Amino acid sequence: MLLDELGFQQADIVGHSFGGLAALDFALRFPQKTRRLVVLNGVFRRPPKAKTAALARAKALATGNESQSAENALRRWFGDNQDNKTTALANEVRQWLHSANPKGYARAYQLFAECDAVFAPKLHRLAVPALFATGENDPHSTAQMTREMARLAPKGQCKILPGQRHMAALAAPEIVNPILMHFLNAPESSGGEKS
Repeated sequence: MLLDELGFQQADIVGHSFGGLAALDFALRFPQKTRRLVVLNGVFRRPPKAKTAALARAKALATGNESQSAENALRRWFGDNQDNKTTALANEVRQWLHSANPKGYARAYQLFAECDAVFAPKLHRLAVPALFATGENDPHSTAQMTREMARLAPKGQCKILPGQRHMAALAAPEIVNPILMHFLNAPESSGGEKS
């Protein structure tokens, strides 16, 4: 394991979106290696309509019919009414999407589309302090999903970021970073609010 190779006993594990699910999986598998967990804009138990849409996007990517996929994703992530800063960020993310390996991206998205319920029966076993956060205007990693994950995790906390969408960490680091630092630097015995 990389942590062992680097000589670390534990680490704070932080992930965004699909990376948040990977971080959650790590914390469940290796609680002894995880000091604290942060899941930003994670998905959880998508409602049927959202699940169907995610699977349709995965199928389109797998069959090469993804011409509008990037633009649709950018609209979901940043919204339609963008200021200059948000437009610049959306353009940067657009370049990332277009530079991704199409087959790798399609395979990863298929897994992402299918795994939203995988952790539901496991969250009660999450042994470490965990912060679940999302933007209040994120249409797919919703506030309801985030509250439910925090409720099920024994040491879970929830933060809903006012006015933010899926890319809050990129679009509003001045909001997100202080929240992360407060959680990660809190005394070990501090509880934290459930919501």
